[in-house]
Amino acid sequence: SISVASVDVKLGSAFHTIQESDPEYVASRNLEAIISSSERTEGVVMSVLGTSVMIAWNASGRCGNHVACCFRFLSLLWKFRLSGCHVGISNGSAFCGTIGALGQRFVTAMGSIISISSSLCATGAEIGCFGLYATPEKMVSAAATSMSSSLRPIDKWSLSGTEHDEFTVYQV
Repeated sequence: SISVASVDVKLGSAFHTIQESDPEYVASRNLEAIISSSERTEGVVMSVLGTSVMIAWNASGRCGNHVACCFRFLSLLWKFRLSGCHVGISNGSAFCGTIGALGQRFVTAMGSIISISSSLCATGAEIGCFGLYATPEKMVSAAATSMSSSLRPIDKWSLSGTEHDEFTVYQV
């Protein structure tokens, strides 16, 4: 089982706080905060595309409590107060491994939880929410135990054809 975070920072929303004429500076500053926070919490950056970052915990099987590590990442990210930052988090089963060519390999994960974290990130941006978290119904108790004071249930998603058909969505 792994935890995955999909993080996106809309550059346009950050321009009012930093020089509007330098989007490269804004993107670099945001990515530095996201990546350093993931490293401090045992996360592995799986991809960076523009200002979107996909991070996994326990993809290599070495992170004891990946849910707690993921939420520690979220709290570190919150401290940076990145304007326009949205995070979608999910945990569950995924196929994990390395891909690439000789000399350059990347950690990757495949499974429905990857799509779910991306959808949560996009939904958070639509509704103006910093963080959304979804976990399969069968895993709610583990997540609630580690972050019960920070989670507020807001919805249930049904996803047919996935390993877990129903997910509880929380606002973090």
